[in-house]
Amino acid sequence: MKRPERLSSIRLMLEAPLFRGAWLLMAGIVLSETLADAFPAIAGRVAKDFLPLSLCYALAAALTAIVAAVTAKRHDKGVLIWPSVVLFGAMLMSFQREKTAFPYPSGTQTLWLVVASEPTEKPHSICADVIDADRGVMLKCYLQKSGRSRKIVPGEGVLVNACVKSTDTLCYGTFRYGRLWRYRGIVGSCYASEGQWEGASVDLSRLPISERISIQALRFRHTLLKRFSSLEGLSESEQGILAAMTLGEKSSLSAQTRATFQVSGASHVLALSGLHMGILCFLISFLGITRFFPLTGSALTVLLLWAFALLTGLSTSVVRSALMLSIMQLLTASGRSATAFESIGLAATTMLLASPQSVFDVGFQLSFMAVLSLVAFVPVLNALACSRWQEKKGIVHAIASLLFVSFAAWLGTAPLVAYHFHQLPSYFLLTNLVAIPATYLILISALLLFVLPFPFIGKLLTLAVTGFRTVLEAISSWPHANISQLHPTVLQTVLAYILIGIAYAFAAYVARFKVATYTGLQPRRQMSRRKLWRIFVR
Repeated sequence: MKRPERLSSIRLMLEAPLFRGAWLLMAGIVLSETLADAFPAIAGRVAKDFLPLSLCYALAAALTAIVAAVTAKRHDKGVLIWPSVVLFGAMLMSFQREKTAFPYPSGTQTLWLVVASEPTEKPHSICADVIDADRGVMLKCYLQKSGRSRKIVPGEGVLVNACVKSTDTLCYGTFRYGRLWRYRGIVGSCYASEGQWEGASVDLSRLPISERISIQALRFRHTLLKRFSSLEGLSESEQGILAAMTLGEKSSLSAQTRATFQVSGASHVLALSGLHMGILCFLISFLGITRFFPLTGSALTVLLLWAFALLTGLSTSVVRSALMLSIMQLLTASGRSATAFESIGLAATTMLLASPQSVFDVGFQLSFMAVLSLVAFVPVLNALACSRWQEKKGIVHAIASLLFVSFAAWLGTAPLVAYHFHQLPSYFLLTNLVAIPATYLILISALLLFVLPFPFIGKLLTLAVTGFRTVLEAISSWPHANISQLHPTVLQTVLAYILIGIAYAFAAYVARFKVATYTGLQPRRQMSRRKLWRIFVR
């Protein structure tokens, strides 16, 4: 009998150097930010009287790398290089902090701004992310609510006379939300009353080409969003759901809609991620291009993936999915292969090198923990159930696979969800039986509507969104639909993941013998702890 697919194991993780390197980079980034917050006076004094912190970390990383190369033995060199990677991560975060330093003097400034997001209506103002065309930094701009400010669109130029406040001073009670803005690259905020701003033509040539491309993508997305408003039978909240699930635009989601998705356990479909990118790859493969023209099909797939990522705003979860799928496509086209952990490590390392502050983004944390849990747990769950439906096809197999995927993703993200959002859904398995097929139907229908704007496609899309919202509202109204008032500490969150890791090791051990009993093959021999350590420090 054919040996079943190899289970994801600790050895696969240890054999992926980029996977280890990504964790070390994250440790250095967190260490740098922690030290800067704990000792701001010392950090400022060092930067002022000695050298910038990023240069200090760079010198320390180079020194430890030289020491490791000169003194390390063959099997210990990997361990001794770890401090260099950690210090390199600290250097990246320090450089990012210096790059987003507050560049404005006190007092009123004349600012030439470009709207870089969909405007959001607040109780007394219209809020949007803007780019300062002169300094090239991003601000949060609030314009007094009026008929004129409601008409601003992405890519429009605005001339503002206002005082700019640093994000370091922004807080709500003890919560420093200004720090979260800084992690997104926003260095300050400004408010302009009706007479302090006017529309203006801003020269975009002064902006980097990446910013100009992003603005053009935002303009095109704004045009596509207008098509949703023309659909008959969709309420304003349902238009917000449709915009979030297809184009990643969540500014029009109401608080009630967000609560419905969170309580029912379907909030992950509002954040574009691997599910949505996978649907896009499914559509491309359905056309048969990759089957008959592998190289052309792979190149076209990668191009469309990044075009969709750019169109939806390049959120961290979308970038992670696009990176991993691009790696898989390129490796497949070149006739090579890589483990899922190597792909995860390469995607994480690339994102951290480009944007080290991403490690503090909730989407980055949830996205990578979800895909890591899927890679680790789904093969184990399939192996544990192999005697029942591993070789069967049909509705039972499809439902079982969907439940395994949903449970694995929930298990990997539950501690983080409890830490950040203070609640956990109770009926997430049942919700995903509806949410995942509904996401397929809604996204495919929306893409067809963009290409072929036929009335019956709009009616199908309206029916799908309305039905999906009705089902989620029903689930969220059930008794004990969510577990609320959860406030775990960082230590408790880490301990929860340690317990999940122990459960995974035990489940993989049991599954190993379950597969051996079912197939009649002897399980692979376990490696000694010494051999595992040598692989780890390689």
